[in-house]
Amino acid sequence: MKEKGRQSQLIIIAYSLLPLPTTPLFLAGGMAKIKPLYIIPAFFVGKFSSDAITVHIGKYASDHAESMVEGALSWKSISSLVVGLILISAILFIDWRTLIQKKKFQLKFKIWK
Repeated sequence: MKEKGRQSQLIIIAYSLLPLPTTPLFLAGGMAKIKPLYIIPAFFVGKFSSDAITVHIGKYASDHAESMVEGALSWKSISSLVVGLILISAILFIDWRTLIQKKKFQLKFKIWK
C-alpha cells in the first residue's frame, strides 16, 4: 500500500463513496497490518463527501415532497408500475430453461425450492 500511494488512496475514497459498510475496509487494513494513518484520511474524505451529498439530497426531497407526491399518481406512473410488475413476473415465473432449450413456453410458479 505504501508503494501504490495515490492509487490506493483513490481506491479507499471510491470505496468510501459507495453505499457499502466500511467495516470490511478497516478489517482488511488491520489484517494486512497497514497503519491507520494510510487509511483514515482517505476514508474521511470519501465518507464526508458521500454523507454531505446524502444530506443535501434528503433536504431537497423534504423541501419538494409535496410536488413529488402530486405527480406520483398519473397514467405514466401507473403504466410504468404495471410494466415493471410484468417484467419481474416474467423473470420469476417463466421457465427460461425450457423456453431456451426446448423452445416451449411454460410457466413455473414454484420458484422457492
